[in-house]
This record gives sequence, structure tokens and C-alpha cells, in this order.
Amino acid sequence: MSREEVVRCMRLHLNPWDEFIPKDLPQRDAVVERCRALDKELWVEIYKQKADLFPGTSDLLRLLRERGLKLGVVTYGWEERGEIRELLQRRGVLELFDAVLTRFDVPRSKPAPDPILMCCEKLQIRPWEAVCVGDGPNDIKAGKAALSATVGVLTGVSAREELEREEPDALIRTLEELPRVLWE
Repeated sequence: MSREEVVRCMRLHLNPWDEFIPKDLPQRDAVVERCRALDKELWVEIYKQKADLFPGTSDLLRLLRERGLKLGVVTYGWEERGEIRELLQRRGVLELFDAVLTRFDVPRSKPAPDPILMCCEKLQIRPWEAVCVGDGPNDIKAGKAALSATVGVLTGVSAREELEREEPDALIRTLEELPRVLWE
């Protein structure tokens, strides 16, 4: 499969096995089930080995914290066994966050405002005092639905046009540009 096909799957939240295994493959259902089982078995270890923060993220988070901001993570990420928190811990930034929410912590995921609202509650701030920074259209939609300010960042699989279509309050190329947006 090409990188473009993988990106499309990620962007649209499609099941890769349903997308990439040929529809006319003999015993396709059995193959798909085996792929799903292998994925479930191997995912956490692969995530632990391969997942990492974007360059400059740790320094940015420390700067934001030093400037008195409360920080929260709201991710659609899959966390079966604490792997997201483990990554943040391994990179020395978990203690910088006042809240870490995954798709399993809320009744409705982004683009619904629920995760943003719950995060704001944990941060003890009103949603309109928050800035929702995200790399996907659903991040911007959720932030807007919660009445928060929004910043789109072009570090994920979403194209500039997709983020622009959601009309974030600001659009940046990398996370390192965030301080300029927040304080200029």
C-alpha cells in the first residue's frame, strides 16, 4: 500500500484491513480476522518502540508551563495499556499535564465537544479560556463546538486545505510556532 493510501485511511478513520485486503481474496473474512488479532497482539509493543513526540515538543510544553498555562491532552489515540501516558512519562513531560484524556475517557469522541469540555473541567477553566491545538479537522471542530479558540497545526496527516476548511483561529506549520500565536 502506498503512503497516500495509509494517510487516507488515517485521515478518514477507516479500518485498514477492510481497505487494503482485496475484496475478492478467498477466505477474506478469516484473513481480516487474523490481521485484526495480530494487530491487537502487536500494537502496544510497536507503539512503545516507534511512537514519539514531534521535535521540540518537550521544550514547548515546558515553556508553556513556565508561562503559567494549564496543559491537557485530548487524543483520539488508542490506549489499551497506558502506552500514551508511558510515552509522555518516558519523554519527561507527563507531569506537565493536568489532564490526559483518550477516546476511552469520554462518551463521545471528537468532533463532539465532550473531550474538550471534560478537559476544561479537569483544568478548572471555562472552555472559552482554552486554546485547542490539533492537527486534524475533528480537533478544530471539537474546539469550536466547545467555544474554545482553535489552532490547526500541519504536523499530522491532514492537508492544509482540510484544516483551513474548518476555519481555525490560527494555522501553523509546526508546534514551535505556537508561542508566537499565543503571545503576539
